[in-house]
Amino acid sequence: MSTGVYWQAFFGSETDVEGYDYDWEEHSLYIPLQYQFRLPLHSNFSIFLNGGIGFTCGISNTAKYDDYEDSIDVGYGSDNYMPSRTSWSLLYGGGIQYKMLQVECKISRGLTDNKDMYTAEDGLNQSCKANSWSVGISLMF
Repeated sequence: MSTGVYWQAFFGSETDVEGYDYDWEEHSLYIPLQYQFRLPLHSNFSIFLNGGIGFTCGISNTAKYDDYEDSIDVGYGSDNYMPSRTSWSLLYGGGIQYKMLQVECKISRGLTDNKDMYTAEDGLNQSCKANSWSVGISLMF
């Protein structure tokens, strides 16, 4: 079994419909719970597969427009067409370990549907699930 608490930060810049430039920033806590199956092929080398679930809880979601000095808290949820503060995901992946060095590739498939991010004009039956992939390098103790 493998778990932990991770801080995540996402940053970006956009131009909205009315032509205003703004920067956005979102911070969250991420808690994965996954099971790992390891197959030792040599005393110093093994391969592994893992799978499980992940939980994300948003901490802050802000935007800063070029015309304003302060950041604006845009929040979460359907009132402002933002994603939910909490979300669940399905995790699966695999990798290799050589001595203390582990390299892992992981896919995260969103289970929480943030369809509230769309307005009625955007479409009738759209969904918005957060999907991602990552590559990590770890030093195992």
